[in-house]
Amino acid sequence: MKFTKILSLLLAVLMIAALFAGCAGETKPTEAQTEKQTEAQTEKQTEAQTEVETDPQSETDTQAEPVEIDVWLEVNGQQLRVGVPFAELEPMLPEETAPVQEVDSCDPDSDWHQTTHTYDGFTVTVNKDGVAVGISVVDGDYALNGTVKIGSTPDDVKAAFGTPDTDEEWGIYYYGTMPMLNFYLDEETGLISGFGVMSEFVM
Repeated sequence: MKFTKILSLLLAVLMIAALFAGCAGETKPTEAQTEKQTEAQTEKQTEAQTEVETDPQSETDTQAEPVEIDVWLEVNGQQLRVGVPFAELEPMLPEETAPVQEVDSCDPDSDWHQTTHTYDGFTVTVNKDGVAVGISVVDGDYALNGTVKIGSTPDDVKAAFGTPDTDEEWGIYYYGTMPMLNFYLDEETGLISGFGVMSEFVM
């Protein structure tokens, strides 16, 4: 738990940086979910900072690598993964349903760039190196690893991927894994309303 708290701190800082990196882009969680996530990450930051100040082993723990997991989205019988060249995924993908979205950094000295491709019910985000770094599902019957999909329960998520780093009424998040996983919960039903897989933070 000590490692995941500290890793959550570091990733929270990266997430805030990513939010300021792009001048425009699609925001996938709702405003309320984002506010609650920020509050939760602030609490984790305070807890992690306390441990760093009191535990001489904390510096070593922060150097631990994320847990590698194999996660794929099944689309038309094909397994889509992040962290691979987008060119490898393109033959497996259906026809795009919206214009490509280009997001650049507001910093003129930065070469940060992401491109988002939209399909029926999901998007694929590609970084400046042509690597697919994010898949976000907002509709449809697409399943992660053949099990978790929109309409699944939080217990389904935990059975498939283990104990999350953040488990709240508004979302379930895995930051200590690679790729990272986000599951958004419907406020009324408590069921999965959307989810994302990321090998780096996505606008």
